[in-house]
Amino acid sequence: MAEFDPPPPELEVVEDNFASTPRPSLATAPKEPSLVFGSSGKFLSKYDAGGAAGPGGENSRSRKRDQRNISMSNIVPDQMSAQLTELLATARSTHRVLQVVETYFDYLSAANLIIALYRIAIVAVASKRVGLRRDGRFKRIMVRLSDTLRTNSPGVLKPRDLSTVVWALGKLGRLDAALCSRLSQHIVHASSSFEPARLSIIAWSYARASCRDEKLFCAVAAEVEKRLLEFLPTDIASITWAMAKLDFAEEEFLNMVAKHALGRLTQFKPTACSMLLYAFTIAKVHHQELFDNIAEHCTIEALSASPEARVLTTLTRTMSPLNVDREKVFSAVAHVASEALDDFRSHHIAALAQDFARAGVKHDKLFESISEAVVNRLADFKQQDLEDVLAAFEALGVSTTEIARAVASQQWQEQPSMSPRLRFLLIVIAVFLISLILCPSFAALRREVGGNSSLVEL
Repeated sequence: MAEFDPPPPELEVVEDNFASTPRPSLATAPKEPSLVFGSSGKFLSKYDAGGAAGPGGENSRSRKRDQRNISMSNIVPDQMSAQLTELLATARSTHRVLQVVETYFDYLSAANLIIALYRIAIVAVASKRVGLRRDGRFKRIMVRLSDTLRTNSPGVLKPRDLSTVVWALGKLGRLDAALCSRLSQHIVHASSSFEPARLSIIAWSYARASCRDEKLFCAVAAEVEKRLLEFLPTDIASITWAMAKLDFAEEEFLNMVAKHALGRLTQFKPTACSMLLYAFTIAKVHHQELFDNIAEHCTIEALSASPEARVLTTLTRTMSPLNVDREKVFSAVAHVASEALDDFRSHHIAALAQDFARAGVKHDKLFESISEAVVNRLADFKQQDLEDVLAAFEALGVSTTEIARAVASQQWQEQPSMSPRLRFLLIVIAVFLISLILCPSFAALRREVGGNSSLVEL
């Protein structure tokens, strides 16, 4: 099976005026101690009364004050950390965070460092994250983080802080092998103190960064086994997927997960189901009862609650080779996808068409919607995506006339020197020839007449 990562865990970012660490929706759970989080579990909750804004804005107090004019010389360490926390937490751009870091680098505490990383991960524009690696100020943060992990004994950094660091580094694409190794020492030491959602975030981030740390995943697996009933479906699914992706998922662990899921499958949303299916597929563990029940569970109603492209395409990609009731599942996916194709990227549309062709399922409404989407958004489709769509259509015997006409029209329109009348004539001829080639009766006629020269002249 081609590499096809499922969606990430459902990270619900709650903005408690400043921000909250990203996490899956949690049931009532014990709150771990933290350098950054208050006893209520809220990120920087002690500043709520200050009227601070979220990532899109700054509070009025910080806007009126120029950070360069803050004198730290007569402030005790706790006050320094509090003031820097406020500056970092109200920064609404990467530049502002890095400016604070540069100005007050020598005063940054471990808590300030974590807040700085978190804020950069929140406000950094995706297209500019690569440039961070070349920024000297960001490099200093990374060096300080590495030193903090190396010089502090396990237990100093708390579970919430560690999971926040892992999430931020993962989102910024900076979770390398060296940092994974140092973070793992702290995480494994305190694994029993982590909330299930935090372990889920860590496992998923490590898997996406391809950080194969056997001790860490053994510790995570042990916690899942001991506290299975505390884990939400998305936690279980994302941890299982991460372990399978890194080849740490033992059959015994997967069977335990399958038994647990079968007992409460109604609690598993399509996102979790898709990750579970994908995990079992790449781990090459066949559990027919789980596959059949997930197929039965993925109804139109269930999928309509999670119509995201990656969820639907992950389901079809994993279901297509399985011995399940594909017709029912693919019909439900087709119904939901047909109404949501406007939100699909071109490669998702191509993947969906390929999966239906691979499964041998022809759904008229879906392919009509795909054809319409390709025609209307032809410029968005890369050549490979377009070829994949056409191949899927041909494999299922679906007409490609409308797509061929759109392609021909685009090609001639890109030649500005051509007269409109000639362009129209060439389009008509191209469509006519394509229609003849695709016509079954014309193909049969070609076989009958063989090498007839008059036909060749046509």
